[in-house]
Amino acid sequence: MLNIKSVVFIFTLILLFISSCSTPNPSSPSTTEQVEAKTKTVKSVPPTLLPENNNWMSYLNASSDSLMHLYAEDAVKVLVDGTILSGRIAIKDYWHTAELQIKAMESDTVILAHPERGLFYELGAFTDANQQKYQHLIIWQMKGAARVSVFEFVAPQLEAVEDYEALDKRRALWMELCNRHEVQQLIDNLYEEETLYFNHRPLLKGRAALVKAYQYMKAENYQLSLLPSVVRQVSPDFIFEIGQCAGTYQGKYILIWQRNEQGQWNIFIDSNV
Repeated sequence: MLNIKSVVFIFTLILLFISSCSTPNPSSPSTTEQVEAKTKTVKSVPPTLLPENNNWMSYLNASSDSLMHLYAEDAVKVLVDGTILSGRIAIKDYWHTAELQIKAMESDTVILAHPERGLFYELGAFTDANQQKYQHLIIWQMKGAARVSVFEFVAPQLEAVEDYEALDKRRALWMELCNRHEVQQLIDNLYEEETLYFNHRPLLKGRAALVKAYQYMKAENYQLSLLPSVVRQVSPDFIFEIGQCAGTYQGKYILIWQRNEQGQWNIFIDSNV
């Protein structure tokens, strides 16, 4: 006959067995699926629309000359065809001539690019009365308590097949040539012939000017990696990229890639501030 101690021991073993069978394995497919399901329900909240964006939309819709005060005196605006507008009056006149009525604006990415100079990178969009959507990339600079635009590029958002894999290969080639200090080959292979470089102003145009500006890459110990933070295909012909440099230079950068006639992605606009 079993004594009391034996009965208690056997009963304890039974309870432990039942408990182990009823406890789900954290690595089991059912648990993983539950975690993934919860993750998919999380919604990202975009940053609040910048006050300057609201003012821009109001001034533009009213054809107000106050629009120019949202731009620095030496602001630069680049059009998709490569036309360069210099100065806030020229930019204001361009927008008034465009005769757009903006129905909605959004700002989904605002990055502090240079704290000492008060520079911000912004990616956002606006939609006109005809339901055409445009993507914008703006460099803002603090002037007192407000921001003014120092650089602006806007492109119509058009349906496109995403081509990020091809872009990754082009970016990898950029880093390879840069880190081999082959400046001429870098510019010839990865930049548009009429490429634009926006740094501390004035704007540089053309491969020859950029080769001259990038001579510092020939230094023996110069090394650089491009770490993209946001990459957005805007249309079949344009991709916006904002990222972080690592290596000899550790600032942030902007690249606007353009598909050339051969179907390759080349750099149309390069900026690091």
